[in-house]
Amino acid sequence: MRQHLRHDYLTGLLNRKTVEQQISRLLQEGWEGVLIMADIDEFKKINDQYGHLVGDQVLESLGAAVSELFGAERAGRIGGDEFLVILPLSYRDAARLQELAGQLRKIWIHRQRQRGLPCEATLSMGASFCPQHGRDLRTLWIRADKALYQVKTGGKNGLKIAEAQEEK
Repeated sequence: MRQHLRHDYLTGLLNRKTVEQQISRLLQEGWEGVLIMADIDEFKKINDQYGHLVGDQVLESLGAAVSELFGAERAGRIGGDEFLVILPLSYRDAARLQELAGQLRKIWIHRQRQRGLPCEATLSMGASFCPQHGRDLRTLWIRADKALYQVKTGGKNGLKIAEAQEEK
């Protein structure tokens, strides 16, 4: 029963409430690291064209890929087709993050093909670093989300790191 209270029923990853609590707790303990927001490209079109059962399989396959690469306790589904991953400070390197994003895409495509899905969905991601881009969940979330949408408007299927924090 406890598994169902903490985890998303479809992906097996942490649910939004749990991942937010986990990150807030880590931040209170002085955590420094990387927050990645991810969003499936054209997910509405997938649902519209292939149906919600295929959409669910796309979500399930992404959850499995994320869990395989990062571990189910480091990632959560925070909305319909939106995911969040937290990584330690050792991942705060642009080349390493791009490599991880490529690994995730490769694993996910393999998972989609294994399931015989009629489409190959892609993923846009934005990353923010603690403390460089902020020290609280809201700020880190906003910065990663802004970077994510820059990927979305710039061609999709990629990863962007948030811009340096503006001075006030």
